[in-house]
Amino acid sequence: MRIIDAHRHLLQGENELKSTLEDMDCHGIEKTVLMPLSGEIEFLNKRFAENDEVFREVSAHQDRLSAAVYLDPREKNVGNELKRFYDQGAVAVKMWPPIGYYPDQSEFYPLYEQIADLHLPIMIHTGYTGSPNHGSRRSTTNSKYAMPVELDG
Repeated sequence: MRIIDAHRHLLQGENELKSTLEDMDCHGIEKTVLMPLSGEIEFLNKRFAENDEVFREVSAHQDRLSAAVYLDPREKNVGNELKRFYDQGAVAVKMWPPIGYYPDQSEFYPLYEQIADLHLPIMIHTGYTGSPNHGSRRSTTNSKYAMPVELDG
């Protein structure tokens, strides 16, 4: 039986990838899909690795790792980012509404259509989060944006 971890984040910093690979070996996990996030978001006093860093690490370990692409649908060139990382082998899209948007906003529908045209699954964070956000938009993330009802649209 193959064991695949379909959702793991990589934190910024030395030895984070090494730790990920060691954890995989310890638990008999053959392959892991890394989910980048915005580097503005923090977990365990470290910031999450962003798209470029995750894809760079995956390229050196393609036998063990795959990557999703993190997208913030509010960003101006989000469609270009999707295409760029799709061309680098993205296997899914990761979205994280607690950073400050409702995922069912109609202005995001063209992006969702582009994702569907590429046949990529979308993983949208729902539920509680207490992660600090050090970006310019707000000082903390807000779980109100991640309630499952916000996906109804």
